[in-house]
Amino acid sequence: MKRTLILILLICFCLTTEGAYAASANSYKRTQESGNLRGKAESYSSDKETLLQAVNRNIENEDYTEAMLQLNKLLISNPTEPRVYTLSSNLLRKTYQFNDAEKMARKAIQLDYKNSEAYLALGYVFLEKAKTAINAGQSALQQSEYLTNSFDHLFMASQYDQSSPYPHIALAEAYVFNKQPQKAKDEILKAQELAFDMPMAYYRLGQYYYQQGNYNKAGKYVEKAIKQGLTWCYKTHFLAGMIAEQDGKVMDAQKYYLQALKIKPDMAEAQKRLDDLIKTSYKKRRADENAPVDLFEDVSEDLNALLSAEYQLMLDNYTQARDIYVNLLEKNPGNANAASGIAELYFAKWKDGFPASDKFTNDAIFVIRTKPSSKNVISFLKFEMISSQKMPEDIRQKLINLSISESAEFYDLLNEVRAEFLLGNYEECHNKLYKLMKMNLSNYEKFKILKYLCYDRNYYEALILIQDLKKTYYHNEEIEPVEARIRTKIQIADDNLNKALALWKDKKYTEAINIYKSLMNSFAVYKPAYLHYALAMDSMGKYDEAYEKYNVYYKLYKLYPDKNPEISESELRGLIKESYRKQKEQIKQKS
Repeated sequence: MKRTLILILLICFCLTTEGAYAASANSYKRTQESGNLRGKAESYSSDKETLLQAVNRNIENEDYTEAMLQLNKLLISNPTEPRVYTLSSNLLRKTYQFNDAEKMARKAIQLDYKNSEAYLALGYVFLEKAKTAINAGQSALQQSEYLTNSFDHLFMASQYDQSSPYPHIALAEAYVFNKQPQKAKDEILKAQELAFDMPMAYYRLGQYYYQQGNYNKAGKYVEKAIKQGLTWCYKTHFLAGMIAEQDGKVMDAQKYYLQALKIKPDMAEAQKRLDDLIKTSYKKRRADENAPVDLFEDVSEDLNALLSAEYQLMLDNYTQARDIYVNLLEKNPGNANAASGIAELYFAKWKDGFPASDKFTNDAIFVIRTKPSSKNVISFLKFEMISSQKMPEDIRQKLINLSISESAEFYDLLNEVRAEFLLGNYEECHNKLYKLMKMNLSNYEKFKILKYLCYDRNYYEALILIQDLKKTYYHNEEIEPVEARIRTKIQIADDNLNKALALWKDKKYTEAINIYKSLMNSFAVYKPAYLHYALAMDSMGKYDEAYEKYNVYYKLYKLYPDKNPEISESELRGLIKESYRKQKEQIKQKS
């Protein structure tokens, strides 16, 4: 999508600016000749250099939309500046618009036939064309022609700026592709001699050596690049992370990946590698722990009171539950089970939209002073999420750790189920809960699972478990109120949804959308909220949000099918496909 947008804007601009080329050049010349505007011209030149540097940084950090907008400004104000066209060529090449990248590079050469950077850009265009020729259905002969053109232009680049290491790095890459390792080695050695005190050149050398599997040399050059100030480029940190990972330096790799994500938060590969390393570290720590995990909670003299409080909390009787928990904690401030109950209680009230209680501060002290155990750690993590619009990153990482214990112990598996749900991984949660239920569980253990499903508002799974419990658990007087409460909450959600639909019909769009959002926040797997919110976003032209929520609804639709679904699967697939098409079309129209 970004590629199309960039291509359209840059090409359209070139078509419109070409006719005004001479006039702009004459105007620029007159400005330079005017003595009383000399100060402004100097300031203008300084602004141009700043903007050129910003474009280059945005291209390196793959912020192509911002780079495109900046280039458009430069093309308007500096239609005779070769570097503008060279950068445009680099941008188009990185977005796979090779033919237009070639045009831009050639225009730069027309403006300055000795421009090394323009020849370098054109050489890279032909190298990329050669690399993609076969997959694009072109012949081996055409690939060879591209490669010849690449060598020719890269050689010209090296001749017009004999002090630059970049043409030699590019030539080395081309020789590697052409399976000429000795020539590649010769060129890279030339680049090394010329790269003194050039951070970006050090990074390119590190990248080259990493691709050749020489991680030792790659690490040295990337380290030099970072030390000499190339800290603004996410790729530098990401490459350093991959090298550290190869060397088995897990903590260093995590540090570098985090730094890369600070610069480019949406970098999926860095996030995946970071998550995988966190999981690996966690597994190792767990493997080193020899202490056995007890199956049941420690029984104390206040066990009946604690069970009563937990049961009241399952029924959303917050006042009764709080009074019991506080009484237990006043008697024994170290009662971790009661403290975790307080944590769950206030999380539940926050999810239900209750205002902060005047008792919250005093009650929170019990939670803060208590050290969590492996059995109740998730309750304390939920408490830390209260009032956060988005899950804090440190809590997300801890939940990831808990989701991959790969243990056969009851509490570890239960933590996995809960962590996956809180992370929004509903399919994984469902599968792990199924695995847990396949164990030979007692009714006590099943009831404990039910408790936490209620606390997490995982109501669909809770109803499934209740049906299982009814087969063997003869105290229906305990189960029935829980089931009734869950069905009441689902009915309340249905009523609120109908209220939102009525508001939407009355064109009170903001109020309706707020209800949809509230439903998704308080009842994370409530299917109809996702569908109608997606439909609302679709009708408002917010196709990206619509596409996201349609997909969440589809996952829940498959996990928890309805007897009489509101929409058929084929219709839903059609909506997803259409919203994706509209999303792409919208970007084209904005361009």
